[in-house]
Amino acid sequence: MGLSSFPYFGMMGVFHHVLVASALLTAYKNCGNNINLKDSLIEIQERAKNVPPMACMKLGCCGAAVSAGIFISVAKGVSLEDSEYFGIANGMTANVLNKIEKIGGPRCCKRHSYLSLLSAVEYSKKYLDTHMESSEIICMRSQENNLCIKERCPFYDK
Repeated sequence: MGLSSFPYFGMMGVFHHVLVASALLTAYKNCGNNINLKDSLIEIQERAKNVPPMACMKLGCCGAAVSAGIFISVAKGVSLEDSEYFGIANGMTANVLNKIEKIGGPRCCKRHSYLSLLSAVEYSKKYLDTHMESSEIICMRSQENNLCIKERCPFYDK
């Protein structure tokens, strides 16, 4: 059952800023990486609180993309002095933002969350030597989004 199957997570909202990083961190842990999941999930929640509602409009940076960067920052304990993972965490966010740019708008938190998750799976293989599994994502809630871009969305149920 995919993220789109849970009706209590609406189409839009700041909870996506927490969900993406939390899902990725849980998958990362399930791949055998040694992290304190409980403490790390709490840290994700604290950091995600700093991503404002409608960050995509206000800051020009989607909160779901930022959440993918938060995942790496927390998983690897990135500091301001970090020479290796500082750039990788920022690169993760940039990678997702590039995918969002290619599709364009208007906004859809679900689409951007799905792009963030799938991008992070690929990015993690390359930069974290972690092979998380993914599956095809089909949006089951496009009818709830009056801004849905339908066929332009890679997750639209055709």
